[in-house]
Amino acid sequence: MPYEDSDNKRAVRGSWDRPILQARLAQLGRVLFYFGLTGPEMKDVLDWRDLLSDKVTSVEEPGKRYNDILSRMYDVATANGIDFELMHATVEYVIANGADIDNARPRRVTVVDGELRFAYDVVNLDFDGGLGSALARHRSVERLLVCQNRTAFTLLVTYNVRHQVHRAVAQELENLRGQLGADDAVIDWYTAAVQPESLRVKAVVPSLVAHAASAAHLDCRAYPPVRYLGHERATMVHFVFDLTPRPDAFRGHTAGALDLVTLPLIDVVGGELRISEQQDPLFVFERCSNELAFLPADVRDAMLARHEH
Repeated sequence: MPYEDSDNKRAVRGSWDRPILQARLAQLGRVLFYFGLTGPEMKDVLDWRDLLSDKVTSVEEPGKRYNDILSRMYDVATANGIDFELMHATVEYVIANGADIDNARPRRVTVVDGELRFAYDVVNLDFDGGLGSALARHRSVERLLVCQNRTAFTLLVTYNVRHQVHRAVAQELENLRGQLGADDAVIDWYTAAVQPESLRVKAVVPSLVAHAASAAHLDCRAYPPVRYLGHERATMVHFVFDLTPRPDAFRGHTAGALDLVTLPLIDVVGGELRISEQQDPLFVFERCSNELAFLPADVRDAMLARHEH
C-alpha cells in the first residue's frame, strides 16, 4: 500500500512528537540518530530534520515495491542532504538479528561480548499492519529495549487497530486487573462490549512497554496515547516513551499500573490535538495539565480550554 499522509498524522509528528524530541535533543546536547520505518517519502525524518543527524537508518520489508521505494528514498534523501541506509527486511528481523536479510548491519548496531547493542536516540515503529502479529511485535519491542539499554532514547510506536486481537488484549486486561486491587473496576469499563478496540489497546500498551523497560533496566516515562483516523479511516493509536538506562538497579522505574492504565487519551481531529471526550471512569481533568506540560504553552492551553468548554 502506498504511503499516505494526512493532516492528523502531520499534527502528531509536528505538535506532539516534536516537542518530545526537542527535549531529548536538549538533554543530549547534539542531534539525534534515527532508526525506524520512515516510508518512501520519509515524512517523519523531514518534519524532524533539524533535530536529527544526517545519518538515518530506515527499514523496509522485502517485496515487489522494494526497489521502487529505495529509488524514491534516494530522491528524497538527495534533495534534503540525508545520508540514509535502508535495511532490507522486516523491522522485527533487523531487531532480532542486528542485520537485514542481506546481512547488512545498521551503522549504529554492534556486537559486544556476543550481545547485540543498538545505539539510536529515536526509534520510530509505525506499525501500519496493526496488532495482528501482536506477540511478534511486542517481543520485538522487548528485544529492542534490551539491545538499547545502554543508550537513552525515545521510542515511538503506532498501531493500526483495524486488525483486532481480542484474545491477547483481553488477557492482558485481566493481568492488569490483578495489579489494580481495589481499583480494578476500571477494567470492566475497558472490557465492556460497547468500547472500541482502540480504548483497550490504549489501556494495555503502556503497561506492556513499561514492564519490558523495567526488566531491561530502563526507566520509562509513558506519554498519553494519541488516537486518530489514518489512511482509509483506519483507527491508529500512537504511543511515545522516554527510556533512560538504570544500570545501578535491579529494575528500571516506571509509573504504577493504575497511572498507566488511566493515562488521558488524546484525539486528533481535523489536524488538531484534543483531550478526548471518551475517557475512563477514573479520568481526572486536573491531571491533564501535568501530563501535557511538555507541550508548547499555546498548544497545551488551547487543549485544556477546549475540553473545559
